[in-house]
Amino acid sequence: MAETGEKQPPVEEIPPGPYANVDLLPTPPEKRTWGIFTFFSVWAAMAICIPTYMLGSSMIAAGLDFATSMAVITIGSLIMGLIVVANSHAGAKYGIPFPVQARAAFGIRGAHVPAIMRAVAAAGWYGIELWIGAEALDILTQVFYPAWKDVPGHIWYWFIIFLIMNLVVILYAPPWKACPAIKWLCDASAPLLLVAGVGWCWILVSVAGGLGPVIGAPPKLTGMEYWTVTFSMLVVMTFYWSTVGVNCCDFARFAPSQKVHAIGQPAGITVGQAAYVAIGCIVTSAGFLVFREFIWDPVALTGRLGIAWFAVFALVVIALATLTTNVAANVVATNMVFMNCYPKKINWVWATVISTIVAIAMQPWKLLETWGAYVYTWLTGYGNVLGAILGILLVDYYLIRKKTLFLRDLYMAGGRYWYRNGINWAAIIALVIAIAIVFPGIYVPALFSVYMYGPAIAMAIGAVVYLIAAKASPAVKQSIAP
Repeated sequence: MAETGEKQPPVEEIPPGPYANVDLLPTPPEKRTWGIFTFFSVWAAMAICIPTYMLGSSMIAAGLDFATSMAVITIGSLIMGLIVVANSHAGAKYGIPFPVQARAAFGIRGAHVPAIMRAVAAAGWYGIELWIGAEALDILTQVFYPAWKDVPGHIWYWFIIFLIMNLVVILYAPPWKACPAIKWLCDASAPLLLVAGVGWCWILVSVAGGLGPVIGAPPKLTGMEYWTVTFSMLVVMTFYWSTVGVNCCDFARFAPSQKVHAIGQPAGITVGQAAYVAIGCIVTSAGFLVFREFIWDPVALTGRLGIAWFAVFALVVIALATLTTNVAANVVATNMVFMNCYPKKINWVWATVISTIVAIAMQPWKLLETWGAYVYTWLTGYGNVLGAILGILLVDYYLIRKKTLFLRDLYMAGGRYWYRNGINWAAIIALVIAIAIVFPGIYVPALFSVYMYGPAIAMAIGAVVYLIAAKASPAVKQSIAP
């Protein structure tokens, strides 16, 4: 049985109203059925994807050797695994999802702020997956029709087609309909991507002359430059999962005990991520020996191999995997937030429209233009924001509230988490200050190192500023009073 607080009212006593719809109510004990393997498999499956491959390929392209890259991703995964376990505690203890968890720190209305920021990050991934899938179909077309690459704007045709494909599935086979075909594709995507990854390794390592030469081949950074890139990559790799790290209570609410998620989640993150990052490192290193350049994008690399049968398999798998990831994860996370902001007017269809507009507006083609844009513009960018949110959530739950929440007040206006008009300004101010300190570095070269290490810095600043502000806030003090 999940840990419960003696002071908490039964779920059925939570008052009805605009803040207590069926999706936000605490998960009852009979539905907390996820075991260790379930948590492990969910996280491992999420980690086995093309963006994770690109983590490995980015580190090799940046000049790190294989051993350093694997050490970075392993340490980063373990750190984020511990953060996820810590932030999941409230979900497992009280059965609440992330939007409700955030109400304690940000206020019932103020919780929309971190939720929307998390949704924008998910929309960004939605756009990135759209572009990867479109690129896969574009390269696949060139395999059978080489002249296609000479058609002006050829990839944009596939981007529009793939976008329509995604919208059709999202609108007519949303997750709650449990479409058997979509469920099968979701379950099969990770194993199929693993097979494709093994295929990339086998083909390129064979041509390059064996695994030994591949691992030791690419030029390596030395001196201070090596350490600068290594530590910056460690921060990026750690906060790569800050997206799900923020809303991990959405998973932990189904845990029957703290032990179950505390073992399953970090194990799944570390094993799944290390496996596919290793593939990205090996393939990119081998690709350097074969093509004398770092091809960090597996779609482009597949097209360069010139093996038609393998290109068909790998590119179709990539396209299907990106589609199912969008349907099962990215769009759901984004749509739920937008619907929760204005449930009377925004339904699933309108939420999908908003999510798609945001995804395209973020110009995923630019975020994937180079490994540097992917790592330092995209991953570091959202890590700066979500890192600050994580710092605030953890300080609020552990240091301010000592792991004690009052369920009834999380769902009602005028309760202890209403603060001032539904907003805890101590949390909002801490969030703004943390972001304001780290983000200027993307525009000011002299401050770029602050931005580069921003996710960790923002997390620390958000935590410290919030702790100080919360201790001085009468509204926060009132919220923790017996």
